[in-house]
Amino acid sequence: MIHHQDTKSTKGAPDKALGEGEGRIDGLVEGVAILELKSVEQILPIHEAQLLTDLRPTGKRLGFILDFNAPRMRDGIRRRVL
Repeated sequence: MIHHQDTKSTKGAPDKALGEGEGRIDGLVEGVAILELKSVEQILPIHEAQLLTDLRPTGKRLGFILDFNAPRMRDGIRRRVL
């Protein structure tokens, strides 16, 4: 069984909707990998920057961007390691 948490608040990553010094990640898998869920035409550098911004304050080193708008799911996955 894979353990995961859905949308989770974090300290340190700025997010205007949550207030100063708080952020939100879309998912956390096995307490190790952060998930950033998207449905966009293409993954842009700003999306990767958002993932890196989520990784740094949490102390996690592994993150994935999952684009559900990609024709094939494998084409919509980006893996980033700090």
